[in-house]
Amino acid sequence: MFKKVVFCLFVILSFSAMIDFQVLKAESYQLEAGGYYSLEKSDNSNFTLYGVGASWFFKEVSMEGGPYAEADFMQKAGSISLTGLMGSFESDESEGEMECDSYMIDAGVKYVFPVVPVFAAIGYKLLNMDGDFALSDYNTDMDIEIKSAAYYGELGYYIIDNLTFSAEYQIEKEETKKGKIEVGGIEYAPADKEKKDNTGIGCNFKHVAMIGTGMALNIEAGYTYVKSDPEDGDDLTNNIYELSADFYFKPQYGIGASVIMNTGDDKEAAGNTYALFCSIFLTPNVALAGSFGMFKADDKDEAEDRKEFNLMVIGRI
Repeated sequence: MFKKVVFCLFVILSFSAMIDFQVLKAESYQLEAGGYYSLEKSDNSNFTLYGVGASWFFKEVSMEGGPYAEADFMQKAGSISLTGLMGSFESDESEGEMECDSYMIDAGVKYVFPVVPVFAAIGYKLLNMDGDFALSDYNTDMDIEIKSAAYYGELGYYIIDNLTFSAEYQIEKEETKKGKIEVGGIEYAPADKEKKDNTGIGCNFKHVAMIGTGMALNIEAGYTYVKSDPEDGDDLTNNIYELSADFYFKPQYGIGASVIMNTGDDKEAAGNTYALFCSIFLTPNVALAGSFGMFKADDKDEAEDRKEFNLMVIGRI
């Protein structure tokens, strides 16, 4: 699988290298495309995704006057974006072993109004995992499918240039389908379906401040109130606090860190996530970006600690 990711990244880099030299020197773009690789690992599971994505901007985006990674934000550029990923999920626990093929789709539109300092965004995210669960107690396999579909909307305001405040609303529908458990023609458990609806409402803050010549600091903060409504059982509520910062010591180079604190009734999601990330523009049109994160669960009986590694190769034309 990793060879497929390396090949994908190699193709993108090769394509970028074939672009005319004058284009590479041009510090503007209207199309951004990239290859992605993600690995999430815990003591008992591995989740791998890889794929491609692209964003087309409604106007040409200049990279002059600020960090290359923040160009579309600083230029107030709206866009249409689409990302497609595929991969696999594997787990090995006392109940049994699970193997699933996975795919994820992420699509969104952001529009910045030309007259008033307001922007709006809508999006859709779909994650699907389909495979088998080898049950330890019954020495047989059970079909399993996990699906999560999320819809979100955001409305924001430019307080000043490079400083925004926004409100966001999200609806997520989760569904888990389990096949029947049958051994030697005897049915021990029928097929089952579990559903859970999640709704979230929150606010976000973002500010890119220029520091001296060529240096900049990006600060982002957010709060989300999440309510989960399982098909069986009581409603669960959680509070999510996010804070991140990026320091750009040159327009081409950036390093950053973030922390996400999730507290509340849903113990499977409660915990702290810490991450480090960096971005390097090899040319104004070709970049590498990576991140490493750790999730520390509040309740070890309900959730596992996890580590996540992400790699991106980005090209702009």
